[in-house]
Amino acid sequence: MVEYDRLKERERWKALFESAQDELVDALQERELLEHRIRSLQEDIGHLAALCGEPVEDPLKELGLTDAIRYVFGKAKPQALNAVGVKNGLVADGYDISDYSNVMASIHTVIKRLLKKKEIASGATGFEGKTYVWAGGLPPPPPLPERLRRRVKPV
Repeated sequence: MVEYDRLKERERWKALFESAQDELVDALQERELLEHRIRSLQEDIGHLAALCGEPVEDPLKELGLTDAIRYVFGKAKPQALNAVGVKNGLVADGYDISDYSNVMASIHTVIKRLLKKKEIASGATGFEGKTYVWAGGLPPPPPLPERLRRRVKPV
């Protein structure tokens, strides 16, 4: 009869656990490098499009307010933003806020939700009010423009 060795079994599970953690860290680092490359290419495409007179679809317009705010915080990282800074970031990126009767109330509501989910963290409170910084890892990238989506092969 084979005797069960609880200590050996626990060590085996611990080794598997540590291996999975190592693999997760590697995957997160790869994702961060890939996200950086994607953002760099998006900027390059915007500049090249301007040079050759090609129109560039604005993928930010396809996002909902919450994802657009995530994008603004992620783009500003590590700089802290207050609610007005978020609104200014949305407008600067071409996000249409005209559909909102009180956009600042909507921004404050989204900020509260992102704080609760720990995607953003409270920063300093100063002359311009309370500030917040991106804390949730990498923010979601903006969606691909329709023109590029047609070129992507399904996996």
